[in-house]
Amino acid sequence: MLKYLQSLFHKLPVEITRDKLRDALRLALQSSIAAAVTFTVMRTFGFPEIFLAIMSAVLIMESSIGNTFNSAKGRVLATIVGIVI
Repeated sequence: MLKYLQSLFHKLPVEITRDKLRDALRLALQSSIAAAVTFTVMRTFGFPEIFLAIMSAVLIMESSIGNTFNSAKGRVLATIVGIVI
């Protein structure tokens, strides 16, 4: 099985460097933690639409913390404007 996966990996048309792999794993870990924390908070306080909250938390994840905060700020502002409208 491992040899089969390695052969598939080498046939990919893109080159995956160690840095790209590290960044992808870090982003996956951050997204997982964000989803778990969001689920826990939503479940604890009994809020509806847990799935939408988890999707929002995961989708704002960016490659840097500054970009993530900017995405979150944009998401909150868009929600406020939507509520006002």
